[in-house]
Order: sequence, then structure tokens, then C-alpha cells
Amino acid sequence: PEASVPVPTVLRQLINRRIRRLGPDVEKLLSVAAVAGETWPLQIIEPQLELPEESVLTALEGALAADFIITEDDRTETYRFSHGLIKQVLYENQLARRRKLLHKKIAAQFEKQAGSNTYLIAHHYYEAESWEEAFRACTEAGKQAANSFANNRALEHYQKALDAAQRAANELDSRQLLAAYEYLGHTYQVLDRQKEAETTYCAMRDYAHKIGDLADEARALVHLTIVRIAIYELTLAEKTAQEALKIGEQIDDPGLMAQIHGSLAKLLLVIGKLDKSGHHINQTRQYMAKMDPATLSGMFRQQAYLALFMGRYAEAEGFAQQSLDYAQKTAVPLYVAGGYQILSYVEIESGQYNQAYKNMRAILDFSEIADPY
Repeated sequence: PEASVPVPTVLRQLINRRIRRLGPDVEKLLSVAAVAGETWPLQIIEPQLELPEESVLTALEGALAADFIITEDDRTETYRFSHGLIKQVLYENQLARRRKLLHKKIAAQFEKQAGSNTYLIAHHYYEAESWEEAFRACTEAGKQAANSFANNRALEHYQKALDAAQRAANELDSRQLLAAYEYLGHTYQVLDRQKEAETTYCAMRDYAHKIGDLADEARALVHLTIVRIAIYELTLAEKTAQEALKIGEQIDDPGLMAQIHGSLAKLLLVIGKLDKSGHHINQTRQYMAKMDPATLSGMFRQQAYLALFMGRYAEAEGFAQQSLDYAQKTAVPLYVAGGYQILSYVEIESGQYNQAYKNMRAILDFSEIADPY
């Protein structure tokens, strides 16, 4: 749990005395519940108690009668502590190792019985210091928050995901750690915390270089170029872009080369070197022509989301339209429907409701999509 104010000794003793008077089953139920959280469903903590159902219900009734907990939702058997200090004392009474074991069991129970509660699953795996599971769950929680425009919450989860990935370095594939850097850097960009984005992408570049992953080293350098343009460190941005280009030329990856030349085109346009910028725009187009339409559609889709998150609605609409254009070239209904979806999403966010409605209706033209979804 978050850092809290220490409970005065006298108050702690008073709470503990009142709990112990109610018997060991009530104390056990409340102790497990304190690890589960301020609010908790009975179905999550009951399996951890290892008590007969009648004993669980009797303990629950005792805790309710003593006003240690109150009913939040009778239908779902959800309860909460009547005061945060009660939960805090019960939590701190337990050994750290026991708390970690309970956090892990509770996370697994949430996955089993309430898998949609992504944030709680991430919290419990992280508190359990079960780093591989924490990385996976925190990353998923970050994505879910970002998709809801809850970017500060996404940042918190991506920070934890990176921390978990670093602690579980021996258990995770290097690609997962690199992805953690990329998610975090991207979120810093969205929040316009460019210096922190720069630090994160530098760490990504250094790690990719250390393990000899040229593609991800170049990708990190492209991100760094964009960030350094944003903070007007243009000389350093140009040096960074040239480093990316040097590495990119060693790799047969049209998508990566398109990104590198795209970043150089943007930089040179800002600097005012229009002829050179035009050259890199043409290079970008040439490399994009070598990419399959599905990949291009996905690339523009992500750029649309990024522009939208940063409040650049016209830019987002342009990217969304390109995503749709390339999706239509695939002739795959799911991709085309996805193209209409991102375009309508951008239009809703920018207040173009009539046009968004038309594009959403267009999805229904694809029976393969409309029928199952």
C-alpha cells in the first residue's frame, strides 16, 4: 500500500484488543481482507481462509456486528473496512513475507474469478514482488488506462512494469524489457514530459546496444530524435537521427527505415533545410511502398492515437484516414472495419459527430464483422 501515517501505539493496541476479542476466525478473515484492499469481494478472500463455509459466515457476521467492516454491495457480497486505520493496523501486523504470499494468491484469485479487474491484478502481483506476472499485469493495466485517456494512471502502471521487468531480467525475454522502456517513453511523450521521455529512451538505446539488438537501438534513436526536436535540441537531434540511419542501413527493415527517414524529414523541416527534408520524405515513401498495407495501416493507426492523445486533432484525422486507406488495400474486412473505427473515434473526439456516425455505420457493411461483433 501507499506510504501512510504511522498509527499511534495506543490506538494500535486498542484496535488489536477489540479484534482479538472476536476470536481467531474473525481475525483471520480481517487480516486477509486487509491485504485484499479497502474494499473486497468475499469470493476473493474466502479461498485463502481455508475455513468451512459456516465458519466464514459466522466470522463475517462478527466483523459486521463489531463495525470493523460494512456492506458495500449485498448482492455481490462486497465489503469494505469502516475505517482506513483498521485496515492499516491489520496489514502491518503481518510479516512482510506472509503479505507477499497473500498478495500473489489474491492476484491469482482475481484472475480466476474477476479477470476484467486489470488494475487490482496488477497491484497485487506487484506488491507480491512476483515480477514476471507483475510485468505482464502492469503492462496490460497501462494499456487499458491509456486506451481510456487516463494517461497519468497509465504512467503509474508503466513505471511499475519497467521496474518489474528490470527486477525480473533473468525471467523475461529482452524484448519484453525493451517494450517496457518504449511504453513508458511513449506515455511521457503523451504527457509532454519530454525530458523524462528522453531519459527513458536513452536507457532503451543503451540496453539495446548492450545486448546487440540493432533494430531496437535504432528504434530508440528514432524516438530520441522526435523528443529532441520537441525540446528544440536540434543539433543533438540531427546527430541522433544520423546514428539511427547508420544502424538502419545495416538492417533490412523497410518499416524502420521509413521511420528513420520520416524523423529526419521532420527535423530538417524544422531547421529550414527544405530540399533535404523533401529528399527524406521521398525516401520515406519509397520504403513505405515496400511494406505490406496491413503493417502500414497499423502504423498510421498508432500515430493517430498518439496525435489524438496530444490534442493534435487535425494531425490525428490525417493519420486515421491513411490507416483506413491502407486497410482498404488489404481487402480484409477486419482491417477495413478497424480503419473506419479509428477514423470515427478521432472524429468523435474532435466533435465531428455526423461524419463519425457515417463511418461507424460503414462497419456494418462487412457481414464478417457485423454478425459476430
